[in-house]
Amino acid sequence: MRRRLYTVLILFSAVLLAVIWLRTSRQRLPAKPVPSKGKVVAVPQPREPGASTELPQLRLFVLAINGGGSPQRNYQSHLSHLKGLLNLLHRAGVPANRITVLAGDGSDPTPDMVLREENIGADGWRLRGTPVEEYFAPQGAMGNSEVTGATLYPATRGSLSIWMMTVGQQLGAGDTLLLYVTDHGSRGPEPEENRIVLWGDGQGLSVRELRSALETLDPSVRVVALMSQCYSGAFGSLLDLGGEQGEPTGRFCGFFSTTADRQSYGCYPETRDDPKVGHSFAFLQALPAAAGRFALAHELALEFDDTPDVPLRTSDLYLGAVLAEAASVRGVSVGQFVDDLLKQAWGEQPGWNLDVQRVDRLAAQFGLPTTRRRADVEKTLESLERLPSPLERLAGEADKAMEEKNLTMFGRFRAARTDWRTSLVPSLLKVLDPNSRLRLGTMLASDLAAFCDDSGDDPARAAKQERDVVKQLVFRTRIRMAALARLEKMLDSIAGWLYLADRPTERAVAQKLADCEDLDLKLPKAKWVDPGPALPLLDNEMALAKSLLAKMSASGPLKQPALHLGEAAPSLDLVPYRGDIPKVGSGKPLLLFFWATWCKACKAVLPDLLALARKRNLAILAVTDDNEANLDRFFAVPREFPSVVGQDPAHQLGARFGVRALPTFVLLDGQGKLGSEVTNSLRDLPEENRQ
Repeated sequence: MRRRLYTVLILFSAVLLAVIWLRTSRQRLPAKPVPSKGKVVAVPQPREPGASTELPQLRLFVLAINGGGSPQRNYQSHLSHLKGLLNLLHRAGVPANRITVLAGDGSDPTPDMVLREENIGADGWRLRGTPVEEYFAPQGAMGNSEVTGATLYPATRGSLSIWMMTVGQQLGAGDTLLLYVTDHGSRGPEPEENRIVLWGDGQGLSVRELRSALETLDPSVRVVALMSQCYSGAFGSLLDLGGEQGEPTGRFCGFFSTTADRQSYGCYPETRDDPKVGHSFAFLQALPAAAGRFALAHELALEFDDTPDVPLRTSDLYLGAVLAEAASVRGVSVGQFVDDLLKQAWGEQPGWNLDVQRVDRLAAQFGLPTTRRRADVEKTLESLERLPSPLERLAGEADKAMEEKNLTMFGRFRAARTDWRTSLVPSLLKVLDPNSRLRLGTMLASDLAAFCDDSGDDPARAAKQERDVVKQLVFRTRIRMAALARLEKMLDSIAGWLYLADRPTERAVAQKLADCEDLDLKLPKAKWVDPGPALPLLDNEMALAKSLLAKMSASGPLKQPALHLGEAAPSLDLVPYRGDIPKVGSGKPLLLFFWATWCKACKAVLPDLLALARKRNLAILAVTDDNEANLDRFFAVPREFPSVVGQDPAHQLGARFGVRALPTFVLLDGQGKLGSEVTNSLRDLPEENRQ
């Protein structure tokens, strides 16, 4: 009886909430303007920002979703993306009463998200593999989802249903719904069962379920999706909303972070809590540079998003299906059919000049060779696909070696530092509150690091550096594989539009999608700053991978660099790029800074590096294996940087110093000897210069 009464109360509450929402929405929504007559010129490429095209005055509604799943999986980066979108919508003049945000548990003040991970600092890795590791693991600092100026509703199926029954039913001819998702996604047994993760244990919204919900909208409403969750590409199948299977209707189009079978960048551990990475961030960052044009923002994100994502749009999916069917009819592979079409396209230049430039920019951005053939892309991708598995095994071996050496050093530390014995009793550690445990762990890691440094022999640090080198290489390889997948999409798109040139019926269908995708927020155009190369040249990375595999398979973890503190440095045989290469042993200390234009950590350390040089009157020589073209692009943007730059094209000097990760620093004293060990951190340099 109680259960039945409880069910009735829930149903009554839901109906009451829907009625209230409906009445308030009707009060807030302005009357629909009468669309003015206008003509939209259909072209395969989106028009340039600022181009004059007469368009009807359309109403834009926004439904933004961040389900999060649970407090432990709901990351601050998701909320940051929501805030970024709302800021752009505000600048575009979209009325607040047309924007609905479903996020976490809504306005419930109970903490529903991880703000950040509290950890014991940069030396925390030294406790990996030790008996006390479990007590000092990172802890999530929790907080509540809040967005200034916006009311948050729970990201549940109930809230979505209420929105569809209320606000959704007021959308009509000429209206556009922007459906934005920054969230987790799950993969189903088939693409139609891929899901957007919603709030609550096991809750989600599948492609099939979203299709049913969107079918309740007025057929004249345009739905434009911007989705950044894992496996989001499956939702591109909604392009046939309200029509025959696989046949675009123009009612639905969208932009997705990745394909139906791939995770997106938020699911990779390297930057899980970083709010300024991933598809959502890249797309929203590109929108002002595209003057609010979604189609152009997608092109910028496709070229410059330096993550393992493979951004795609509904028109890509449709063109891919058309090409696959045409290739099947002709009895050839899709790759062969595309390459045959591309030969024709390149013969028709300059008609495809802009596309050629985009292909070349993407290749240069990710250190790939210039290509005009899909077959070349497939061949390079095939060679790269062999690398991650063996490299990950090597990373696992190096990780194990690091933990073994950590355990050895921890044993020596505990034997030498008797003052720590009582503090590390497991029964006492278990009862510590989180803040006390964090403080104790920070002190322990710091003391342990100092002990290891003072010992004169730190094999654990060497093992960690070796592990990090391999892990970073694996991650860069996955980024490069994604870049190759993007190149395939670009080439397929060029071939697809060319194939449809004399097929007016199919071309008109494709144009429906292109027109739908050309959503325009009409933002003031902002300057776009080219970030420079994201990755080193492919040949350099392949050489590094082969070297690692050969050395580690032959002798286990890589040996320490051959050069050590106090040993004479080799001559600096570099190609001058900027300034004069100094001579070793000239009487003044010299700091070697090994870096690359694609290295984010190198750019991040610049302020500290330059401050250290000024404080200690150090000369800095920046050494890179980047080519001249990459350096020209990098220095085209004004920035504070060491005045002397030398090129090490064959990585010979880097290899002599044992450089395996960037940035790397080596301090040479006035006599030309190593005044420090080879290190990846400025903190490890001696506090005083040696003359």
